[in-house]
This record gives sequence, structure tokens and C-alpha cells, in this order.
Amino acid sequence: AAVGAEGEAPKTPRRSRKAKAAPEVLDSITPAAAAAPPTPAPLPNGARRKAPTDKMVAFARSLADRKGVELPDAVLQDFDSCRQFLDRHAR
Repeated sequence: AAVGAEGEAPKTPRRSRKAKAAPEVLDSITPAAAAAPPTPAPLPNGARRKAPTDKMVAFARSLADRKGVELPDAVLQDFDSCRQFLDRHAR
């Protein structure tokens, strides 16, 4: 390795960090929009979506009770909707 003029190893370039979302963007989301995940689009060819696990549903119900949030029906029937609900409210 090459040594710099002052006896130090040359510095390697640093990787930049991703920018965080601006607070005003997060504040513009209405509580009603944040509480209910969007209704999932139907899958082609009549394929069924995967159901959430029993543990996911139990955790979603306990979060909804603790936080006083309504639990949408889609959360109980669709894995992706349940995952979004948990990600949003488990913070």
C-alpha cells in the first residue's frame, strides 16, 4: 500500500448515505389513510393471495386493540395487507 507524504495511508472515498424522507411528506399523510392499507388488486387468472399466518393476525389484532385502530378485513385475509399493517403500526 502506498503511504502518503505525511506517513499516513491514503484515504479511500466514502460511500454516500441515502437521504431520509422529508418530515413534511410524512406529516401530510392523513391518519385515516395511514390506518387502512390499500385494497389489493386482484391477481390474474383467478389466483388466490396467500393468507397471513395465525401469529401475524394475532399480533395485528393486539396492535389494533392497544392503539385503538380499526382492523380492516383485508388485514385478516391477505398476507401483504397484514404485513403492511404490521409494518405501519408496530413502530
